[in-house]
Order: sequence, then structure tokens, then C-alpha cells
Amino acid sequence: MTSTEARIEGHGRDVAYYEAHYRELLVQYPDQWIAIVDQEVVGAADDAFELVAELKARGIPADKVLRRHMGTGSELLILASQGRQTDDQAMTKSFTLWDVTEQLLTKDDMLLYLQACANEDPGDGSLILAALGDIEVSAARLQGRGRVSNPPLQSESAVQPELAGISV
Repeated sequence: MTSTEARIEGHGRDVAYYEAHYRELLVQYPDQWIAIVDQEVVGAADDAFELVAELKARGIPADKVLRRHMGTGSELLILASQGRQTDDQAMTKSFTLWDVTEQLLTKDDMLLYLQACANEDPGDGSLILAALGDIEVSAARLQGRGRVSNPPLQSESAVQPELAGISV
């Protein structure tokens, strides 16, 4: 078994652990980010960047762990069809807010995300451009520049050198 195959297999075991223990983890780590390695929680923090810093300080590579947010908050949305309807016909669903830029914490995360978006792009480059914007926001946040709204997409972006070896 290659090291990549072993890493994928280990990741699968960590995902299975997370899914099997989700309710316990939610109670133990409400509204926190957690890191799981070898079916064990190895770190927890209120912020994703705090978690990565904690892992780095302990010598645990952030790109080798399963990171998840144990969110308890959700948004209530009212879904309605067109036309007249009564109140009891309206459907309600609960959704948790999720921002991909909070998940892109390492260069590997960013490159894999870009590659996945390139694979799913409908052919007009729209998904690739959106991914580059997400990556630019994540990179700015990681460099301490805070959240950038509508970041400029420059042809000479900071991620360009990293993209040279990616096949899409």
C-alpha cells in the first residue's frame, strides 16, 4: 500500500469515527472546530485558525487531520412555491451556514479545491473563477489581512505559482 493509499484509508476511518460519534462530539465540543487523527480528537478551538495554530504548535500537520465544525446554530428558511398557498402549505427547513473559505486552511486544501472546481466547471470558467476568489479570501485571512469582500482576481494571483503542476 502506498503512503497516499494509507492516508486515504486513514481519512476514511476518521470520517467513519466522526459520523459514528457525531452526537457525542456535538455535546462535548459545541460550536467548536475539532481535529481528528487516527479516530481520536487531537484538538479543539473556537476558531478554525486557532485550531490550525494549535495543531502546528504541537507538530501535527493541519492537512493530515479531519477538521469539522461542531455547529449548533442554524438558520430557519421558509421555502415556498409560486402561487397561492395557505400557511400550513409552507415548508420550513433548517440549514447550517457554511463558508468554504473557512475550510481552506492549507495550500493542499486550496489546490485540491481548485482542482475539484476545475473538474466540475461547466466549460465557461465560472466555477474556476469562483474558486480562485474563495482561495484569495482564504489566503488573505490566513495572512492576517482579514476577510476581503469581492476580492480582485488578478492574473498574477498569489496562487498562480502553486497551480503549475495541477492537471485539470
